[in-house]
Amino acid sequence: MIKHSIHDKIESALINATLSCVDTNKILPEMVFVGNWHKFLFCESDHVFSADFSDTLSKLLDADKSDAVGMVNIGMLYDEKLKNKSSAYIARNTINHDYSKTLNNKNDNDEWIYRMDRYILSPSSGNWCIYCERINEICIISVKEGYDFIFEKIQDGGIWLGDIKDLIAGGGTYLFPFNKLIPEWRSSLIKNYS
Repeated sequence: MIKHSIHDKIESALINATLSCVDTNKILPEMVFVGNWHKFLFCESDHVFSADFSDTLSKLLDADKSDAVGMVNIGMLYDEKLKNKSSAYIARNTINHDYSKTLNNKNDNDEWIYRMDRYILSPSSGNWCIYCERINEICIISVKEGYDFIFEKIQDGGIWLGDIKDLIAGGGTYLFPFNKLIPEWRSSLIKNYS
């Protein structure tokens, strides 16, 4: 059995690695990712909160051979009262019920899921990252070179993904028509994520 202090150190290391994937001071349409990312695909942000997303997340972790994923609620990082409640450590074997429970009852704080304006998910391997801005209803999945198969695993989970140029040209989905973005957003997203 892992001692509590060792578990805390592992969780802390994973959360720090997760935070190192993005610049938390930037927001879309700016380039939020830090480091060498190979490819970006977009979808609607609420997919991360769908009932079956933990199945997709488990498949991603299995495919990537990662043991866990770190999830950080960026908005809570800057609130001194909530900062220590801003992250979650989700093990590969998490089932839908446990994933939902983590989101809805993080540290017995019902505010957690409702304050998820910007959030990040990244595995222990650091080979992919999911960044979401819920207020803009945009989610970006980024992968390192050689990890494009991650996109296939996400799509196998029923999540529709698209390249930003294709989304803007073709409109995106019924719920989020990317071609309706204001011109500054369209040009900035294409510049930063193509």
